[in-house]
Amino acid sequence: MSRRTVLVRVAQAVIALVIMGTAVHTLRGQWSEVRQVASTVRLGWTALGAASAIVLAAYLVLVAAWRHVVNAMGGTLRYADAAYVWFVSALARYAGALWQVVALSALAKQRGAPPVTAAGAAIVMTIVNILTGFGVVLATGAVAASALGTRAHVALAVGVAALIAAPVLAPRLQPVVSRLTGREAEIPVLTPGAVWVAAVGSVVSWLLYGVAFMLLTHAVLGTAPGGWLVYVSVYTTAYLAGLLGLVPAGVGVAEGAMVAAFAIAGILPPAEALTVAVVSRLWRTVLEIVPGLVLLATRPRSRT
Repeated sequence: MSRRTVLVRVAQAVIALVIMGTAVHTLRGQWSEVRQVASTVRLGWTALGAASAIVLAAYLVLVAAWRHVVNAMGGTLRYADAAYVWFVSALARYAGALWQVVALSALAKQRGAPPVTAAGAAIVMTIVNILTGFGVVLATGAVAASALGTRAHVALAVGVAALIAAPVLAPRLQPVVSRLTGREAEIPVLTPGAVWVAAVGSVVSWLLYGVAFMLLTHAVLGTAPGGWLVYVSVYTTAYLAGLLGLVPAGVGVAEGAMVAAFAIAGILPPAEALTVAVVSRLWRTVLEIVPGLVLLATRPRSRT
């Protein structure tokens, strides 16, 4: 393991500990209130069903965006096959992001798409998702923007500029990578249109997630104070914290960030925020796993 890798993992661990420590500090002395709130939870199934449908719609938007990027980079993937690859590979997410990419590449190869192209498109989608996520946080009420400061704006601007320049720079990197590795490098072509489709799909999915999260909060607490954009910001902040955290699927880190974001927004007391965070984790886990299991059980593993 290289020194750089070690430093990155140490930094991730520190960030994760800070987030969870902030949540614990926020909840200090309020565990009795947490137990009281949890004991009175009566899920509103109508709101929960609507929230779940919206999340599944967001997934389908991301599938369409990823498929477009795959095909724009030289692949040929039907939407039904793209959905199968996307949802089934998500089952490996809880073992770590790397395993999800490996599973996605293998499944895409079975469905007729080059694995390098499928993995490259997934990486593009992940980068775009992170960048647009930070943009959404900064644009939807600044729940976390006050803590991010000027450096976050600069980092976001640099990331966006690099993404825009990627279609031009990527082909020029191929000879460099080939010389460094001593092997003929295969870098799929990324078009500007594919980047824009990925960006629009990601933004739409963040907004849908926020609306679904507001409905989930209403289903758990019987009320959802504040505007829907606040819920977009809180959910996106928590999701990004979990995505960039050290642990698989961001378990614990995302929930800590959600409690802290609710505290910054000032719309829910810590006990209620923790209850919503825990239910949100269970809800998200079910929605991420069930579609993959259903497709895995009902569809053949390859076209033949």
